[in-house]
Amino acid sequence: MRRVAPLLVCVLLAACSRPENEQAATPPQPEGQPEQAAPEAPVQPAALVELSPAEIVTPELSGTCNLEAIDGVVVPDAKPIEAKGKEFQVAGWVIDDAGQRVPSEVQVRIASQSGNGRVWQQAFVPANERPDVQQSQGGSPDVLKSGFSGSIQAASLEPGLYGLRLAYVRDGKEVVCDNGRSVLLK
Repeated sequence: MRRVAPLLVCVLLAACSRPENEQAATPPQPEGQPEQAAPEAPVQPAALVELSPAEIVTPELSGTCNLEAIDGVVVPDAKPIEAKGKEFQVAGWVIDDAGQRVPSEVQVRIASQSGNGRVWQQAFVPANERPDVQQSQGGSPDVLKSGFSGSIQAASLEPGLYGLRLAYVRDGKEVVCDNGRSVLLK
């Protein structure tokens, strides 16, 4: 008993001297189960994002915008522009007609015309100077930088016809501007 008592005291002291933060560590995995990996950092979303049906709402409509060029072609009318590849350029301008100001961001909406209801969008920041637009809208200095341009990476989209619209947010409500533009992807 004399030999067991000191050994028992040592075991009890070792068990009681465990730091608290070690006790709060992840619980041990059952035998035969692999250890769980730490959660991965969030992945940055792709530039072109598909909207869920719940995100496609009936918006307010606006006419103070223009999607002027698709893939380098100035759009003369409502006929589809055939894109040269799965990446195409867009350029235009947008003004929030309620406040005669430029929204901080505009979404180019790409809606499948195949009847499946799928819609994607990509954000652009209006920052290009458009003195022609400024003059046509009354000369306000607040609308000078209403232009935007950039490329849309559409490699994930199936070949077909897609309608293009512009959308922005005003006072928590979505506003959409539609000039009847469309693009044909091969």
